Amino acid sequence: MHISLVWRAVALAAVVFGSSACVRVSKGELAVAVPVPVRASSALESRTVDYVVPERAGRLSYPAMDSVGQRVRALRVAPTALTVAVGDTVRMAEVLRVEALDSAGVVLGELPGYDFGFSGRGMRLLADGRFVFSRTGTTRFTAQFPEQFWRGKPADRPAASVSITIQ
Repeated sequence: MHISLVWRAVALAAVVFGSSACVRVSKGELAVAVPVPVRASSALESRTVDYVVPERAGRLSYPAMDSVGQRVRALRVAPTALTVAVGDTVRMAEVLRVEALDSAGVVLGELPGYDFGFSGRGMRLLADGRFVFSRTGTTRFTAQFPEQFWRGKPADRPAASVSITIQ
């Protein structure tokens, strides 16, 4: 009987400590769900971080992105340069405004979400969608028109960059 209690404790520990966090990414938001075992104490609750980009005037809706995707020829990002300090955390969706332009340079609207990448050292993406800056230097953040709404050649997908100076 003693051995079966030990095996039950080992199995429970495997369930409790073997659970891993699940990350779900959808249009314009990032959610992190941490699974909790069935018999967890009330102090341990499932935590979900849902971050939705704040509304701004001139922002396109996702259904509108489908029709705009055929006419977009370039992206413009404002501001074009940022200066941050080591240890700062930033949500790029709050700081940057990424606008879609047609071939005549007319603004079609602000993108509610975009594909992105960054190069250089000193910048990391956290699970809740914030970027943290950890060492001095310069890095480049590039926003690109979302692949799911792009109707042209993959190589022609518009992009715009921001130079980030970390002090």
